[in-house]
Amino acid sequence: MSDSNKQAYLYILNALNFSYLNGNTTKIDAIQNQEWLSLTFNQPFWVITRVTGCPLYIETDEARYSVEPGQALIIPAHTRYRIKPLGREYVTHWLNMNLILFDHLDLLHTIKTPYVTTVSAGNKIGRLHGEITALMNREHTVGRASLIAMLQLKRRIYSLLELIMSFPDVNFATVEEIGKFERFRPVLSHIERHLAGNIKVSRLAELMYLSNSHFYKEFQEAFGLPPMQYISQQRLRKAQYLLATTDLTIKEIGNRVGYGNPYSFNRFFKSMHGSSPGQYKKTAANSMHSIPF
Repeated sequence: MSDSNKQAYLYILNALNFSYLNGNTTKIDAIQNQEWLSLTFNQPFWVITRVTGCPLYIETDEARYSVEPGQALIIPAHTRYRIKPLGREYVTHWLNMNLILFDHLDLLHTIKTPYVTTVSAGNKIGRLHGEITALMNREHTVGRASLIAMLQLKRRIYSLLELIMSFPDVNFATVEEIGKFERFRPVLSHIERHLAGNIKVSRLAELMYLSNSHFYKEFQEAFGLPPMQYISQQRLRKAQYLLATTDLTIKEIGNRVGYGNPYSFNRFFKSMHGSSPGQYKKTAANSMHSIPF
């Protein structure tokens, strides 16, 4: 391995982390949960689930995906979807998590649509799900045993993510492609630290010792969108995450993403997402705390 490739591997390895939010097994009665099943979900985290019981459809705005009992389903973050069971009852063995690079870039972002596995892969995911939830739900230990338990849990989560990334028909960015973001690390870190304030493109260009026009061109080539549009996207995603996973008020969340005026935050969120922050928080609460799949 060349020195440059080794540096890229080390850089990505040290910048890689996961965010585990929740996980469990839930039995869904289609008759008793008709109101919940009528909702459209759009969560700021990944849903990885194995389905047993009756088959079902997952419907997005673009397509419908059939899931048979025993298959696993991977739903990307920020995907609008609805659930249509094809029978009275199904069971979902689910995990909510994100795999993050550089503190805020989603490594799995290259999966653009829900992905349905084979039953064989579903069985492997189901086994890892069982081990992960058992470790999460067991009585907390102290001292050395607690550290060992955390390492056991982390190993299984990474095994699950490794399995997902090994599917031959799922495409991911290469190490070389991911490595191109390394030169933008000061810019990305600055954006993440200053989402609550005023971010100027001129300051981002200074961090890379480029003119405004040169920086604008290079940023758009690397990320596929202009700097200010990227910043708006990051503000939206942070707002979605906080709405779904914290008890902060909408005003407090608006302040954290640069909108001190609740009306301005509401207008921004609705223009970017299509619903108000309050509507999103209500739907996310159903997802996180009631039946997350």
